[in-house]
Amino acid sequence: MRFDEDYFKPETIEGFEVKGMMKRYWAASMEVLEEVDRLCRKYNLRYYAFYGTLLGVVRHKGWIPWDDDMDIIMYRDDFNSFIAACKRDLDPMFTLFNVEQSCLYPARLINSHYTKIDDDFLERFHGCPYPAGIDIYVMDKVPTEELDIQCVRHLHQVVRYLSQRTDQMFEIAYKDSKNDILYSDVIEIAQGIEEFTGEKLVIDGTLSSQLAKLANRIAAMYNDTDSPYLARINNWAILGDSYRWPKEWFDEIVYLPFDCMMIPCPKMYHEVLVATMGENYMTPIKFLNAHSYPAYGKHERELLEIFDKCGAVPPEYFFE
Repeated sequence: MRFDEDYFKPETIEGFEVKGMMKRYWAASMEVLEEVDRLCRKYNLRYYAFYGTLLGVVRHKGWIPWDDDMDIIMYRDDFNSFIAACKRDLDPMFTLFNVEQSCLYPARLINSHYTKIDDDFLERFHGCPYPAGIDIYVMDKVPTEELDIQCVRHLHQVVRYLSQRTDQMFEIAYKDSKNDILYSDVIEIAQGIEEFTGEKLVIDGTLSSQLAKLANRIAAMYNDTDSPYLARINNWAILGDSYRWPKEWFDEIVYLPFDCMMIPCPKMYHEVLVATMGENYMTPIKFLNAHSYPAYGKHERELLEIFDKCGAVPPEYFFE
């Protein structure tokens, strides 16, 4: 992917200062998306820009100035095929994280686990030394009968909750939160899940992973039905039918410009954005959401400390 060198200059966009390194981080993230696109084209898989990325496509024809991550969404079948394609054909530069590794996040394709300053990496990712990636969300069909709806929503919430509360990453990811669940509570809740689902759970260090995989299976339970509705089950289970979408919204794909790329979007993107962002989605609201902006901030501070300790002079553009 080629960028004009002017692309990486610091710029004030809609009153928001975008640093040169953020531009490089954007470019690195787009390189990750290009690898997703390569695999999806090769294996005839569907994906769509979603959340802030879809909003950026429609409202800005590129990045939202104060955004620092990319989001896409896939049907469950396409996502399962994507996992298989990654095992066969993923560029070794990249790594796919999914439910096999952690229950805390959506699947994520990344270009590195840590900061890299070797020439090959910097050239490939436009001078960005920090890990970049994209979040990959999954859509499943939702039940239509009220009893099934209540059952799936409640069961998914319980399984997801226990999975997060028993994940070894929990205290790292939420170090300011109190992990107040007791071992006796874990046993009791796990036994209830076993009785209800017929699934045998092993109470050991793998429990979180077992539960995360079970949550995925619960989410996919109705994909063989003729339900006309889709959802990202994790949102729908907690927040209800405002996060349920008619399947027809995703029946057709339209390619729209996103900076120097063309990105697949739902043809009915207006309806999707109203549902996920509200009716006034075309009116910019400058805020930094739950993410710590910039996404690479922690890595930047660590890299600066390393250069300071070594007495070395970093490339001029690393720290602006």
